[in-house]
Amino acid sequence: LDEGNTLSQPAYTTFDHGLEAEVRRGVVAKVFGTNLSDEIYRTYSYRAGPAVFSNIGQGRIIGASVRAAF
Repeated sequence: LDEGNTLSQPAYTTFDHGLEAEVRRGVVAKVFGTNLSDEIYRTYSYRAGPAVFSNIGQGRIIGASVRAAF
């Protein structure tokens, strides 16, 4: 337990972007990217005795989707 709140990390920024368009009536296509700068960061950390455990944030993700409404 880090009661003294001694664990820290430098500030970081992630960039996300997406573009969505209706390609025809009721059909929407989307392309997106998250963490485009591929920043390495921790979402949280904790100390257990002498060891420190951290959860690393997701790296760059690029994706696409198609949604249809009937």
